Amino acid sequence: MRLFFIRHAESVDNVAGLLAGSRDASLTAHGVIQAQRLAEHLASRLDSIGPVRRIFSSPMQRTLRTAQAVADVVVREHHDSQRADAASTLNIVKVDELREKHMGALEGSKWGVKPPGDKAESFSDDMETREHMSARAVKFIDEHLVPALEPHFACDRSSNRATARGSILVVSHGIFLNIFLRSLLERFAPAELQRLSNSEAPQPKGLVSFSNTGFVEVVVSARDASATDETDPVRLPGRVLALHLQVVAINSVGHLQGLKKTRARRLETPNAEGASLRAAAKAQRDAIIPIQTCAARSGSRARRGRLGG
Repeated sequence: MRLFFIRHAESVDNVAGLLAGSRDASLTAHGVIQAQRLAEHLASRLDSIGPVRRIFSSPMQRTLRTAQAVADVVVREHHDSQRADAASTLNIVKVDELREKHMGALEGSKWGVKPPGDKAESFSDDMETREHMSARAVKFIDEHLVPALEPHFACDRSSNRATARGSILVVSHGIFLNIFLRSLLERFAPAELQRLSNSEAPQPKGLVSFSNTGFVEVVVSARDASATDETDPVRLPGRVLALHLQVVAINSVGHLQGLKKTRARRLETPNAEGASLRAAAKAQRDAIIPIQTCAARSGSRARRGRLGG
């Protein structure tokens, strides 16, 4: 089985460069295309990865619209191919624990712009802590992810089950997905966590980088419950959930290859409103980060586009 941890498509706050944790920003037109590209990519892999069995999503509209795009295309592909395991519907499970980090009083402010003087500390007082986000991640793992995996991997003490086919999708936000990935690997695959932590190109303030619709792909397989080379298995009533996790893709954005952002046409409206619209269009163009260079870019613009929101 495979797990896909997906960051939402581009939102209007991403383009504007705003801190957007609990702000419910909508997708841009470009973001809608990104989500469609992601959906088509995952649907094209159904023969090799098996059916999408579950989609979990943050309740924010930027994640829900990304998740819905995937669900619609996957169900259509299932129907068109007449697969035996085809699903007539694929419900999206909204989970509050998957929401982005709450930025407190800094919600809606510009990335990288600190309040003057002593205000910086006071503005961060009501910002969500890493510990609180970690608690949310653990709750999601215990109450949603483990129960979703259990039917495919739980076994009695004397048996072991082969790798199950299919996938589970988690659609969330850049900062939270880093916390969640760390929490998951700490429990099931500490060696993988160590490998990512020792990467030659560590990401700023996070374990990995997440571009819009970028995803981390994890292969999940059963392991011998008596093995001692990893963390203890999850013990369920009369059963054991013993898993081996391997991260096989980080910030995968191959589905966006060749996708260019459409430039807004010059607006000729000769009034104040027209000038404002032209300024907004210019700001949107200036915020574009070319896909070909996103892995090499650094600085506040690259970080805001790839990690947060």
